[in-house]
Amino acid sequence: ARELARQLGGSVSVAGTLDEVETEATGYILAVPDDALAEVAEALSARVKGYLLHCSGATPLEVISSRHPRSGVLYPLSRGRVVDTKEVPFYLEVAQEALTPSLTGLAQALAEEIHWASSEQRLILHLGAVIACNFSNHLIAISEHLLQQYDLPPKALLPLLDEMIDKLHRLPAQAAQSGPARRGDVKTIDRHRAVLADQEELLRIYDLFTESIRRTN
Repeated sequence: ARELARQLGGSVSVAGTLDEVETEATGYILAVPDDALAEVAEALSARVKGYLLHCSGATPLEVISSRHPRSGVLYPLSRGRVVDTKEVPFYLEVAQEALTPSLTGLAQALAEEIHWASSEQRLILHLGAVIACNFSNHLIAISEHLLQQYDLPPKALLPLLDEMIDKLHRLPAQAAQSGPARRGDVKTIDRHRAVLADQEELLRIYDLFTESIRRTN
């Protein structure tokens, strides 16, 4: 929050509790856990006139706009690490059209790429991010553990992963798909399954993805 305030400059301040909130501010960014948004918006609605913004991908705007009509969404499509916000796309939504200029100005001060998206679209975007990023990271963690079991460097796959991401900048993901399931290489698949014979959970994951790739390619 302090880094964001530093980037915005001017009279932007940070509050860690409701008692620290400046009640005459133009607007407020509710950088709190999703489950706390309704409670915080409810508490602020009786104390402030400025607009409220939440930053959640999966939470509908209605969660705060039902408590404070001058509300919107400022959602950064980021994994949450400290980054230059200019490199992060932001997705916006407003409950009242009159708030559009203010939210646009704020977003443009933070990012070079901004888009407008409904709560439903933002939920789909968040779901896609979970599947593409969180699930992929989990699979990579599984792969690292597998390599370590056989005394291989856990980061041995990084060049291959870098190549995959580079390819995705140029091709649709389905066109970039490779591997034995894509080729229909049953002998290699059987060899892989033999290695995983005593790792029931990992074998189920392998079979699930292998069958999915077969069906969609």
